[in-house]
Amino acid sequence: AAEPDAADPDARGAADPAADPDAGAAAPDRWGRVALVRRIGRSLLALLLATSAGGALLTFSAQLAPDTAVAVLMLVCLTSVAAACRWLFGGLADRWGSGRLQRPLLAAGVVGLALVGLAGGAGGSSTAALLVAGSLAVGVAYGGLQSATLVTAFAEGGEGDHAGVSVAWNVGFDLGTGLGSAVVGVLATQVSFRAA
Repeated sequence: AAEPDAADPDARGAADPAADPDAGAAAPDRWGRVALVRRIGRSLLALLLATSAGGALLTFSAQLAPDTAVAVLMLVCLTSVAAACRWLFGGLADRWGSGRLQRPLLAAGVVGLALVGLAGGAGGSSTAALLVAGSLAVGVAYGGLQSATLVTAFAEGGEGDHAGVSVAWNVGFDLGTGLGSAVVGVLATQVSFRAA
């Protein structure tokens, strides 16, 4: 076989891995990814909890509510408040720091889920009121924690790994949303939607 012609730049590039930056690229640094997830783990856990609660209500509001009107109102309240809080808490995170916002927002989510749970034992208009109030509180956590955890994760991940942080955060968001729906669905088959 003929050797590459030293005078031919294309042949030299094909023969010399140093001429192609991608040719010598190392395999993905799995340990680096593990270290990144450990650095931003608390933020990912907070995001997972908030999106699990939101995913459960978004998926099963029709089964939780006594009628269609209340189910629609639950969804409108949750999604509109979540969008507003995502915007609001993004600004607050820049001003006050995102880390200190996470615990109050998680508490709002817990209160919201408790209200939804209490609705199962209430009757009449109290059921609707508790479901709507719970959806509002979960919406605050669902939207606010999206901004707070993203800002915190970027800070914890470091300047050089914004792409990795973004991927991990999006995986956490999707995983939480799906997990909330799946867990509530499984539990509901054993007991009831409100109990789940």
